[in-house]
Amino acid sequence: MRSSICIFILMLVLGLCAVGASQPVGGDTWRVVIKDAAVVEGEVVTLGDIGKPIGLVDQEIWRQLAVTPLFQSPSERGKPMFVQPDAIRQAVAKNLGAAASMVLVNKRLVLQRGGHVLDQETLKDVVVRTLTDFCAAMNTDVEFRELKGPEFIFVEDSSHRLDIQPSQATCQPGRIGFRIQEMTLDGRVAKGYTGSVFLDVWQEMVVAARPLSKGEPITADMLTAARKNASYAKTELWDANLQAGPWRLARSVGQGQPLTRGDVEPLPAVAKGAAVEMLFQGRYVTLRVPALAMGDGAVGDRILVKNTQSNRDVFATVRDARTVTVQ
Repeated sequence: MRSSICIFILMLVLGLCAVGASQPVGGDTWRVVIKDAAVVEGEVVTLGDIGKPIGLVDQEIWRQLAVTPLFQSPSERGKPMFVQPDAIRQAVAKNLGAAASMVLVNKRLVLQRGGHVLDQETLKDVVVRTLTDFCAAMNTDVEFRELKGPEFIFVEDSSHRLDIQPSQATCQPGRIGFRIQEMTLDGRVAKGYTGSVFLDVWQEMVVAARPLSKGEPITADMLTAARKNASYAKTELWDANLQAGPWRLARSVGQGQPLTRGDVEPLPAVAKGAAVEMLFQGRYVTLRVPALAMGDGAVGDRILVKNTQSNRDVFATVRDARTVTVQ
């Protein structure tokens, strides 16, 4: 058996050389990448246990290479063992000979005897499925990215299950934390991990149709709708209820930017700098003089106004958009 494998490998190497001479680099080629983590059941670790073929794989050749023994399995079941890159390269070179050049070793291998291993892509799929259900009540388009957590998880026994729980009560845009627990059949926590993932929430928002300046009264033609990522809204979005106004800009907003509650404020009955009529209401006489509002004020507010005839400042009460009164 050993001699037949060696003869096969020699033929494989010669075949690769022939292909390389007749085809450009990057043609019909493939390699074997050593995994970051793997599980083995037998007494001996084979290339198929720890390797993953990539490229245009010749399945027949891979079946032959996959059974090549490399080194002994961990003696203790369920306990991960670290295998350094140099040790892997030495084992590959010793057992594959010239065909060892097909094997790519990037970093150390974490190996466990028995159980199962979930790589980061599998973990991401499981986490995303769980959090998608968690965020279903948002009834909008959501996307998950930037998963932070364990690179892989070893499950001690096939009877165990993974329980994933968000670390917050409600789904919110931005980074979401979660806990992963390996649960035994009797409900005991065998292992625990933490992680987080970033949630993008895409929804229709009210945005500025043009650059808007602070103090501008808001009208419908200044607004439009656009699909935006709510994850970057630092404050609560404005509902654009113009009937509840009138409103004005509390600060400048760029074209295409969403409007938040902090960007708008009620439009005052009298704005700073507005010309108003000031009424002096005495017991027997009422005087009307022109004045200038020195601050904003709603109906009933007391604001400072300047008598433009005497150039004196007095406090007056806002009666309406054109009138203030002084008792």
